[in-house]
Amino acid sequence: SRQHAHIASEGQGDVRVYDDGSVHGTSVVRSGQTIPVPAGSRGVRLRSGDEILLGEARLQVGFS
Repeated sequence: SRQHAHIASEGQGDVRVYDDGSVHGTSVVRSGQTIPVPAGSRGVRLRSGDEILLGEARLQVGFS
C-alpha cells in the first residue's frame, strides 16, 4: 500500500502504531508473540524492543 501505517505519540510516553487499511496488514512482534493491528482500531501501544511488521519490512522500536 502507498500509505501502510503510521506511528503517533499520544503524550506521556504513549506511542502507538496504526494500520491505515493496508492490504497486507500491520503487526507488532513482542516477546515472540505477534499482535495484529486491526485497521481503524485504537492502534497498538509500542514498547522498546517491539518489532513492527509492515508487509515484508520489519522495523525495531527503541526508546531512550
